[in-house]
Amino acid sequence: MEILQIILPIAIGALIGYCTNYIAIKMLFHPYKEVRIGQWKLPFTPGVIPKNQPRIAQAVGNAISKQLLTSEDILNEIKASSVKESFISGIEEFLFEKEDTIGELLGDDNSEIAEKASTIITDVLLDGVEQADLKSVIAKIASNALGDILDNPLVSMFLNGDRLDAIYENISNSFKDYIKMYGKDAVMPIVQEKITEIEDNPIKYSMETLGISREPVREITGNIIDDFIEDNGMKIVQNININEVVQRKIEEMDAAELEQLVFSVMKQELQAVINLGALIGAVIGIINIFI
Repeated sequence: MEILQIILPIAIGALIGYCTNYIAIKMLFHPYKEVRIGQWKLPFTPGVIPKNQPRIAQAVGNAISKQLLTSEDILNEIKASSVKESFISGIEEFLFEKEDTIGELLGDDNSEIAEKASTIITDVLLDGVEQADLKSVIAKIASNALGDILDNPLVSMFLNGDRLDAIYENISNSFKDYIKMYGKDAVMPIVQEKITEIEDNPIKYSMETLGISREPVREITGNIIDDFIEDNGMKIVQNININEVVQRKIEEMDAAELEQLVFSVMKQELQAVINLGALIGAVIGIINIFI
């Protein structure tokens, strides 16, 4: 009987402590919604966390955005992480390893873009011809072609420097006039043909044809990323409202999901609290024996 009188208070104290803490933890989430009996709302419903979910969401959002994950932290992580290398590797793989053609990449807009590209390239070429010093080019060609003939005294009597200069000027102007009138019709088909050839070839072959290697592409891409992050990174990160994102995510979670999230992180710790309640209850039971 004396043993029972010793064990029973300890067991009852441990059971009460265990159940009390277990119920208290469960009441953090349960019930998920308020319970009503007629017009009367049952006290402690809904659970503490579902009842205060908007306030908790706001508090967590503020804590994360202002202390745990600031804009500076995100930007520094982007700079220090493998994001840059991943982006460079993706560009490198796309340009030098994939079998996709430019035509496939452009898809349905292929013909329209090719037409615009042909027009732009043709206009640039013709404009270059118009701005070029053709007279000097023609003079050089004529000098190389005629050679000693121009040095002949008899020929030089009729084709002196001024006459030759006038001839070269006339040829240059005539050529430019012809290009202005008929150049587009003559050059455009050639440009279109070349663009079609490029469209039908995999991008990596086009890079090889142009003599572009991987290293310059990696270097240029890396410099572009560095400059972009330096000039625009902070502006972009600051536009990401971490507080609002976190708050919205927590508010959108239903109570069951929120409970599952908390227990997935703190299951052992919460169980330790329950066990601690049993231990404290047992200690109180032992004290009662001696009172």
